[in-house]
Amino acid sequence: MDPLDLFFARRTLARAGVHSEPGEQFLSRLMHHSRQGHICLPTDPELEQLASALPPSILSPTSDTPVVSHQNRFYLQRNWVYETRLLEQVKRLRATPPTHQDAPINWPPQLLPEQKAAITAALQNTFSIICGGPGTGKTYTAGFLVRLSGAARLALAAPTGKAAAHLEASLLAQGPLGPAVRIEVGTVHRLLRLQPGQSRASAPRKIDADLVLIDEASMLDVTLLTYLLEAIGPNTRLVLMGDPHQLPPIDAGSLFAEMATLFGTALKKSMRTEEAQIHRLSEAIHRGDSAAVEVLLADVSAETLPTPELFDKEPDP
Repeated sequence: MDPLDLFFARRTLARAGVHSEPGEQFLSRLMHHSRQGHICLPTDPELEQLASALPPSILSPTSDTPVVSHQNRFYLQRNWVYETRLLEQVKRLRATPPTHQDAPINWPPQLLPEQKAAITAALQNTFSIICGGPGTGKTYTAGFLVRLSGAARLALAAPTGKAAAHLEASLLAQGPLGPAVRIEVGTVHRLLRLQPGQSRASAPRKIDADLVLIDEASMLDVTLLTYLLEAIGPNTRLVLMGDPHQLPPIDAGSLFAEMATLFGTALKKSMRTEEAQIHRLSEAIHRGDSAAVEVLLADVSAETLPTPELFDKEPDP
């Protein structure tokens, strides 16, 4: 057991007047699991036995106790509350059609069928997801989405300021958006008027935009994603973009990958022909195809691997 998790487990139980070694083991495991990025911990016979040492004042099926038991899973109270709020918002947004209807689309000939499908899903839904690996054209597709949507108020955001600025530059590189288009660019925290690390019990303000594009959305934890969904009003479309296989959030709750499997539109064709071998290797690793990985690795030299620019990052605004 991690000493830090054990310390906080003992402190939590002591405040409730509970002294139980099995209870300490259970709570420290749950805390450790949460620090690893997981919202809940599935039950097993050993965990059930440890949990049985806790009184109803610590563990119950309601959100009034430090630990919540629900459908063979255990949650820290905070994670349970945010997951519940997030699911409510997903259901609300997915069940609410956009308030304004778009005119028939005159499709640009250069768009692939999967890119057209992503744009169609974004125009027909208040909340949609565009996902895909590096070089699959997520930002390129988003550029056409912005222009085809006719949005006059556009909000571009990402977990970091550098990623948000890159998103804006990529969209504008495809051509001007028009003098009437108003663009707000910044981090997700800035878009929601939150300070980093700030906790807010009530919903953030509604975002004043027709279309909200969030890049690198796989980095959004359950808390920030909940605030974002709660800030989307009836006259705003939200589109999340990212790679489900990269950049998980630091805090608990990697919800992007799960939502992408449910209603995301996947872009699969890599547009970077110079990195085709790397993409084939990546796909084989994701499939768990060890034979294909061995064959591809034999053809990939160290010189062909991309070198990440780790030391040129500017501070986020």
